[in-house]
Amino acid sequence: MTDARLWPLWGPSVRAVDCSDDVISSASTGRILTALGLWISFAVGEFEPGIYWD
Repeated sequence: MTDARLWPLWGPSVRAVDCSDDVISSASTGRILTALGLWISFAVGEFEPGIYWD
């Protein structure tokens, strides 16, 4: 789930992604377009490759 370009395929509530990086890292920021048509901003605060991100 670190490839932000694929998020719409994994979650039906995500229609589009605008992310600073194709593959997220601890510095990634962006926004997602929800199924309701609202853009919601995000920032990755913690990142451990292959383990988790938050």
